[in-house]
Amino acid sequence: MNRRKKHIIGRIQHLTIMVLFMGLVVDGTSAQVEGPRLYRNITTDAYHIQRFDTSAVYREAWLEQEVRAITAVRNDSIVSITAEIPIVFHVLFTDDTVEARSEITFQMEALNRYFNEQQAVDWGATDPLDLYTGIEDIADLTFVLADESELPFPGVATIRKVQDPWPDWNTMKFEPLGSGTVDPQQFVNVWIVEDSSQFGSYAQFPGGPEDTDGIVIDHRYFGRGTEPYHLGKTLVHLMANYLGIIPLWGIVDCQDDGVPDTPVHSSRTFWYIDARNISACPGTPTQMVINFMDNTDDEYLTMWTKGQISRMNFMLNQGWRTNLAYGVPYKLNLHGSVTNDQMKSAMIISSSQKLNANNFLTYKVRDAFCIQDLFEVEKGATLEVQLVDFPLIRQE
Repeated sequence: MNRRKKHIIGRIQHLTIMVLFMGLVVDGTSAQVEGPRLYRNITTDAYHIQRFDTSAVYREAWLEQEVRAITAVRNDSIVSITAEIPIVFHVLFTDDTVEARSEITFQMEALNRYFNEQQAVDWGATDPLDLYTGIEDIADLTFVLADESELPFPGVATIRKVQDPWPDWNTMKFEPLGSGTVDPQQFVNVWIVEDSSQFGSYAQFPGGPEDTDGIVIDHRYFGRGTEPYHLGKTLVHLMANYLGIIPLWGIVDCQDDGVPDTPVHSSRTFWYIDARNISACPGTPTQMVINFMDNTDDEYLTMWTKGQISRMNFMLNQGWRTNLAYGVPYKLNLHGSVTNDQMKSAMIISSSQKLNANNFLTYKVRDAFCIQDLFEVEKGATLEVQLVDFPLIRQE
């Protein structure tokens, strides 16, 4: 076993030991629960390290995009976006269709509430040092169930119970034991699994392989979950990971998250005691324990910062998640106006309409462009276009 693999396993084991220890010593500063208190284990950082160390393609793609994202956020050069993001759920913790769809409904409401609505916060109690005034923000993102004809239910690929322990990070994403990824270019794939204590809950950052792209979440933290993780905020955190937001505790200890208006955390917060938690990192900043990207109990997670929202906007406007917001781009022949040789490569955004009898579709134009100076197509215009024999152009 190489040193890096030992480090990853060590981080997961360390978190498990911390959780077990805290279960013995914490006297209930959070919601009252029956039996041993549950502690959420978010492991996107460990999953990323494993991918980063074993895939040169992922490592290079992630580093290149991270530099672009950090630069764009710090230069304030990102355009805000309003987007509708479709989700496909792979339910692997129950056979009960009614239960599964009920929890999905609750979770979808939570996603839309916590990304789109300013939360009611007692700032005097949660921000006694007045550190967050003016930096809180909301995302203008709407999450919907994928409308895919081949799915048994809207937004649901499968509903069945798998009791076998998962042998690795990604087995649940493949048949026969798991459920295969559904078009990750267009949908966010979310696998809900039974007790995932060994690997935790995690998201794949932008830039990873398509066949494993998505989010894995322990069913105890999904939907109504188990107190104190019963408000659907675990998937809120993981969705932000998926959209390129690094947790406040970083990927390694005291690493910056690439967002200028968040403090560096020395560790994740497992329960809320006081808003004035001090980081052990250089400079000993006050930790932003009420931010969705910390790990505090659900009832205390209430805010995004402007920098975090900008970073999400970057990923959806200019980064690896562009297709989620705009659709998959094609090269198109514009209704016979020009020949294929004359056609300039352009980003045209498809609708969800079916081809009509003449093989035409209506498309929205993302960016203004010209074709050999013959005419200009403005941003926001609607064109009737005909598909030609070009392969699908993937975002690079």
